[in-house]
Amino acid sequence: MTPWYKKRKYRFPIYMGFYLLSSYLWTLLYYFILVDDGIIFTIAGNVIFIGVIALMGAFWYWVDKKIT
Repeated sequence: MTPWYKKRKYRFPIYMGFYLLSSYLWTLLYYFILVDDGIIFTIAGNVIFIGVIALMGAFWYWVDKKIT
């Protein structure tokens, strides 16, 4: 008997929720803290922003694979 969190139909919404929540929190942090320094208007700022969201996606995907 596999535990409930290893079943695919439960896993996806949970990790997707964690991913969206972490992305949302990172967006709030980025826009309300780093925007004061003016970093947000630079290309590097946008690359960092998108890069961290991609890394979080990779991290939650790795967690998903590690648990099963």
